[in-house]
Amino acid sequence: MGVSVGVQVGDYGTATTTTALYAWLTVRRLFPWGDLHAVLPYTRLSSESGGATTSASGVGDVGLGARYFVYESSDYRTSLAAIGRVKLPTADEQQDLGTGETDATLGLEFTRFVTPRTYVFADLAYTRVGDPPDEPLNDQGRLTAGTGGFVSERVALSAAYERRGSPFPGTPDAEELLLALNRKGTPSVHGAVNYGLSTGAPDYGVTAGITFRF
Repeated sequence: MGVSVGVQVGDYGTATTTTALYAWLTVRRLFPWGDLHAVLPYTRLSSESGGATTSASGVGDVGLGARYFVYESSDYRTSLAAIGRVKLPTADEQQDLGTGETDATLGLEFTRFVTPRTYVFADLAYTRVGDPPDEPLNDQGRLTAGTGGFVSERVALSAAYERRGSPFPGTPDAEELLLALNRKGTPSVHGAVNYGLSTGAPDYGVTAGITFRF
C-alpha cells in the first residue's frame, strides 16, 4: 500500500496557467505471476488567466489494473510484462475533474539489466479513450524509454523520455523528460521530476510517495 502526492504546472501553449495537485492511495496485491492494484485519487485543479483564478477539487477517476509477467530470463536480467488498466468515471465531469467516461489501457513493459547495477527499460501502451457525448476524444498511445542504475544497494536513479498522444483533436502530443529516484526498503520511497518538451505537456511537475509492504 502506498501514498503519493504530486503537482503539475503548465500553460499548454495558451494564456491560461493550470496547476494540478494530486494525492492518491495505491493498494497492490502481489502474486508469483504479477499483481493486481487499485488507485484511489484526489484532485485539485486551479487555472489562472488575466488575473482571474478558478478552481475545482474532488475525488478523481479510480483506476483498476493488473500486471502479468510474460517472460523472465533464467538469470533474471530480462523481463517482459503485460499490463491492463481500466479508468472508472468517478470524478465530477461538471468540474472538469474527469471526462465522465471509462478508459481502457493495454500495454507491455520491458526491462533489461545490461550490468548487475544498470538497466534499460521501455514501456508501450495504448488507451481506448471513452468519448463524452459533446466532445469526441482521440485514443492515446504512450511510449516511455530510458535507463537507470543502482548507486547503492537500495537506491536507484533513472532518466527517461516519454511521449503521449493528445486526446484532444488538433493539439500536440505530450513529450517529457522524466528523472526519478527510488529507494528500496520497508517502507520504500520514491520521487520524480518531469520537464515538458512540448506544449502538449506540463511545463514541469514533481511527485513523491512512500510504500509499505504487509
